[in-house]
This record gives sequence, structure tokens and C-alpha cells, in this order.
Amino acid sequence: MSALSWALAHHISPVAFEVVMRIDASFDIKRDINGLDLKAGLKRRSRLSAPLRANLEAWLSFQRALISNHPPVAKAINNLFEKDHWPAFTKVLTDGRLCQTNNAAERSPRGTALSRKGWRFAMSDLGGNRTAFMYCLIVTATMNDTDPQAFFAHVLARMPAVTVSRVPECVT
Repeated sequence: MSALSWALAHHISPVAFEVVMRIDASFDIKRDINGLDLKAGLKRRSRLSAPLRANLEAWLSFQRALISNHPPVAKAINNLFEKDHWPAFTKVLTDGRLCQTNNAAERSPRGTALSRKGWRFAMSDLGGNRTAFMYCLIVTATMNDTDPQAFFAHVLARMPAVTVSRVPECVT
């Protein structure tokens, strides 16, 4: 056990720490299958992760029976097992398109936070709405593997030749 692991284990619930360690084993599997095509990676991940998932579910059920209802870890375990949360929690093991983390979602607002000073020109609700609209266009273009600068250059080059009612045609 590393020094960091030891320190964490002594400041958080031992049950929560064990859950994190067990989930980390699924990340080891993910690292091992990186580079494989989707079908082969999913097959291997499912085969290797199924025992981990089953063991974690059984272990959590056993631990939950030992804990009173009041600690936060008991509430977290209860939440995980109610309302079909467990299938959603483990869906990453059966759907190769899903990512095990939300790192991409957490990084996405970084550009907004970094550009706040540059966006002070909004100065009004209308300016803020326009800024939000432009940001949505930029993010949508990026998510669809389109260079936002090239997209805007294309649209802006076509706009002078069209009437206002035909502006939506510029984006096609």
C-alpha cells in the first residue's frame, strides 16, 4: 500500500476506501484493452470485469448489512442499489462506447472558465445570450469533429449573399 493509499485509508471510511480500490481494478482492465478494436475490447472487458462486478455487488451487500443506516457510506450503498442504479453503474462493463470516467465532461467547461475575462464584452442579458449561443456553436462543431474556425468562415462567407430568412441555409 502506497503512502497516499495509507493516508487515505485512515481518513475515510474503510468501506469507501475498499470500494475505490475494487473499482480501480476495472481501470487496470481498461488500460490493458486500450488499443483493441471496440468489439474485441468489449469482449475482453466483459469477461475480465464480470467477476469484479459480481464480487463488488456481493461485498457491498454484505458490508451494508453490517453498517447502521446513518453513516454516509450506508446511504451511498443504499442509493447504489435502489432505482436501478446498479445496472447504470455497471453499464460501462457491457457497453464499449462508454467511458469509465467523466473527465471529458469535467474538462469541457475549462475553456469557458479560462475565457471569462475575454467575454466581459457581453455586458447585458442579450450579449450574454449571444455569447452562450456562440459557445454552443463552437462546442457543437468541436464535438462533431469540425474545426469551429473553418465552420464559421464557411458560414460567414455565405451570409452576405442571402436574405435573413435564408440564413439557416448557410450552415448546410
